[in-house]
Amino acid sequence: NLFGARRKNSLSSKGAKNTFTKFNLEFQHKRFLPLDLQTNLKFNSQLSSTRLTPQERFSLGGINTVRGYPEGDYSADNAFLINLELLFPAFFIPEKLKIPYARHSLKKTITPLIFFDYGYGRVRESGAAGGKTCNLRSAGVGFKIRLFNQAILRLEWGFPLGDKTIGEAADSRFHFSVVFEDKFPEEIERIKKIRQARLAKKEEKRQVKQQALALYRQALSLYKKKKYMQAYKQLEEIQNIIPAYKHTNYYLKRILKKIKK
Repeated sequence: NLFGARRKNSLSSKGAKNTFTKFNLEFQHKRFLPLDLQTNLKFNSQLSSTRLTPQERFSLGGINTVRGYPEGDYSADNAFLINLELLFPAFFIPEKLKIPYARHSLKKTITPLIFFDYGYGRVRESGAAGGKTCNLRSAGVGFKIRLFNQAILRLEWGFPLGDKTIGEAADSRFHFSVVFEDKFPEEIERIKKIRQARLAKKEEKRQVKQQALALYRQALSLYKKKKYMQAYKQLEEIQNIIPAYKHTNYYLKRILKKIKK
């Protein structure tokens, strides 16, 4: 009997019973279309046997239900929700554009979308068959962005088309959310390996450049002493290390002329 846990208690929410039955049904369908298009259809519903307490009601409004309306603007005992989305490739983003350390280019991680949401809800009145109803409709556009294979960022702009909002009224509403996946340690390790590989490659280039510079100085000294064949061999060795070393090509041509003479 603690905190109004009995079947009938004055501490219970007004018009709600401590025992109830409710049925929830949810399904989702995805279909891939030509031109790399994709449709997402979501359906969610709730049917209750009686008036429910606020925490048991079906919430409508917000980024996960009817976009364009405030979060949890309506709550109902009986309700259903339909979300329809059309996703398409980010063809307007250059292929080479990429976030540092990301697996894929921005073109592959950003997915634009357009959507339509519809939600219907009814609040049961105590002692009556009918009750208050709401019809929420909205349409809008947005982006889904996958960050480092670890988080999904949602940026969506919705326009309410149905009943007026109970909360703050607005012609449109911007929604933002970030969902993190349980891949953070693996992603940190992957980025760490990429950084180590880049540093190792940078150090290797530095050492090769120093080696080529030392050989170049030796070749230049031999050239000034008119030891053209020895200088030529030194420069050839530099070319094997760094084929595009422009100073090597310049002196090789000059030495070849000297040898021919």
